[in-house]
Amino acid sequence: MKRLITVVLLILACSAAATAADRDVDAVVNAIEQQYGMHHTNLPWIARAFIKPALWGTGAKLNMKLFEGQPLPASTSLQSIEEVTRKALDPSWRPFIQANSTRDHEKTVIYAKGDGKHMFLMIVAADREDTTVVKLKLDTSETRRWMDEPQEHAGHHGEARQEP
Repeated sequence: MKRLITVVLLILACSAAATAADRDVDAVVNAIEQQYGMHHTNLPWIARAFIKPALWGTGAKLNMKLFEGQPLPASTSLQSIEEVTRKALDPSWRPFIQANSTRDHEKTVIYAKGDGKHMFLMIVAADREDTTVVKLKLDTSETRRWMDEPQEHAGHHGEARQEP
């Protein structure tokens, strides 16, 4: 039992260290805090403890910051979110996807960059209740394999998902 606790604490410490060292996420979060007067929270440790094993073997890494119960002001435009995000990131990040739902008051901005071995996505998503910043690091070869054979890789733990 003591060994299990030690292993869990080491995993969480490594996860926290990796999160703390992510300058891109920190830059976007700080820009949102300054622009909109909000304060972020980290993903709860129990959630990180479940997400990390789910990503094992995929080559993916995830860093998430939350602004729970802190929606962006209703007057905030998609262009405003895009501008704050763009200014916070270095020029190697490129706009990838922008989505705006006036009916549901949801706004999403996704930036992407790659280094040949990895693809990185920076996602800023806001709705009526929360704002979330996510950085996803994807292994290019794993992503290519998934895109080439989505049915084979989209299942749970290697099992192909059955279509109805």
